Amino acid sequence: MPGITIISSPEASQRRLLIEHTSFLESEGIELIRTQEGGEWKDLFSTVQTQGLFSSRGYIRVESAEILGKFPEQLTNLVEVDHMASTFLLLVYSSDYKKYFSKTLIPVLRIIRPQQVPIWRNKRYEWLESEAHNRKILINEDAVMLLVDNIADSEEVLSEMEKLALASDGGEVSMDLVRELTLDEGKNALLDLMDGICLGKVGTVLSALECIKTKYDLIPVLSALYNRIRIASLILSFSQYGTKKMQKALNFRDYQFKMAIEALKRYSPEDVIQFSTDIITLDYREKTNNSRGWIALELLIMKFMASKEEK
Repeated sequence: MPGITIISSPEASQRRLLIEHTSFLESEGIELIRTQEGGEWKDLFSTVQTQGLFSSRGYIRVESAEILGKFPEQLTNLVEVDHMASTFLLLVYSSDYKKYFSKTLIPVLRIIRPQQVPIWRNKRYEWLESEAHNRKILINEDAVMLLVDNIADSEEVLSEMEKLALASDGGEVSMDLVRELTLDEGKNALLDLMDGICLGKVGTVLSALECIKTKYDLIPVLSALYNRIRIASLILSFSQYGTKKMQKALNFRDYQFKMAIEALKRYSPEDVIQFSTDIITLDYREKTNNSRGWIALELLIMKFMASKEEK
C-alpha cells in the first residue's frame, strides 16, 4: 500500500522543496515511476500498486495535485503510514491541501512545508545565518545584513546566497562580494549615500545622490537613511550602558554599529538628533505633498555634513 507525501507550498519555494525531497527519495533507492499533472485517484492507486509488484520501491510525482479533487473515502484504508510504505504518491499543492483530505486521514500523511521566515529584520538575519550554517556556507554578518536588507523574498535570498557561495569558490561570502554580484547600481548608490554621510565623504554622497534620484522614489530613501542615523541616535541615548552592551542589547549588526560610531566621531550629538528629526519631518511633508522633494533632502544632507567642520 502506498504512503502519501504532500508538498504544500507557494510556487516560490515549491521547486526547492520538490528538488530536495526527490533527491532524498532517490538517495534512499526509491525510483521515480512517472510524473504527471493532476489525474484520477483510482488510476494513481492502481498504477502505484501494480508497480509495487515488480519493483520494491517507487513513487509517482503529481504536480498541480488540486486537479485530483477530494480524496475518495473508499481509498482511505489503502493509505500506508509514510515510514512503513515502500511505494509513494508525492503530491504537490500550491493551495491548502487540507480541504482535499478528511481529518482522520491527515495524521497518516507526510506533510512538507517551507520554513516560516521571521518578519522582523533582526530575526531574519539570524534565520539566514542559520540557513548558511545548515548549508555549510561561510558568510560574514555584514554580507548577511546586505542580503536581507535588499532582497525581500526568502526564496530569492536563499538562491542568491547559494550563487554567492559558488562564486566565492569555497571561501567566505563577503560584503564586497554581495555588492559586486548582487546589488544593482541603485542599491550600491544607496549604500554609498548612507556610508558617505557617516564617513563625511561629500564627493561620494553627491555622486550617490545623482544616481539614486534616477532609481528610487524619495520616501524609501528617507526610510533607509533614517534607519541608519537612528542607530547613532540610540547610541547617544543609551551611552551610559557602554557601546558593546548596547550593541548586544539592541541586536545591531557590526557594520551598522561601526558606521554609526563613525558618524558620532564627526558630528555633534545635537546635530545627529536634529538630522534624525529633519528626516522625519521631510518624510511627513513628502507624504502630504508639501515638500520640495529631492532638493529638500540634498539641502538637509549638506547642512548636516557641513556641521562636521564646526564640531
